[in-house]
Amino acid sequence: MPRAPTAESKVGPFLGIDPGANGGIAIVFHNCAPIVTPMPTTEFDIFSHLSGHITGTVAVIEWIHPAIFQIGKLQMSKLYGSYMALRMALTAAHIPFEDVRAEVWQQGIGIRKKKGEKQAKWKDRLRGKAQQLFPQLPIWNETLEKQRAIAYALLIAHYCKLKHTGTL
Repeated sequence: MPRAPTAESKVGPFLGIDPGANGGIAIVFHNCAPIVTPMPTTEFDIFSHLSGHITGTVAVIEWIHPAIFQIGKLQMSKLYGSYMALRMALTAAHIPFEDVRAEVWQQGIGIRKKKGEKQAKWKDRLRGKAQQLFPQLPIWNETLEKQRAIAYALLIAHYCKLKHTGTL
């Protein structure tokens, strides 16, 4: 059950992680612009990025099932390996985190995939939601791939903020 926010609340900033190789990391604050980055490429870079957290940081990482239908073994092993490495980095950085299924964080921010909706259209709707919530970010001038990576991480971070401030 989310707790009600208080004036003395020490929770935040709010970290959202899309664990794919083309994923990203976003940090949403109470009163300033988010910090976003595409997924760092090495374990050291990931840990360095996460270990500089501010006291009170909480995180949500999108849960990854160890076997997803229609994804090849090599791609799936890389995705799941990245997910587990991110969990370890969060643990080592002493950042409390929660694994959340994609459907849960998406429902939490008020967006659902429509029945029969093509994947590309769905991804663009998610990107559009992130642009609506965070229009000031320069990432929207980058490539579509970078925008999508950051968009999902931003939306996960936004979900984390809503959940931990009691506004979900």
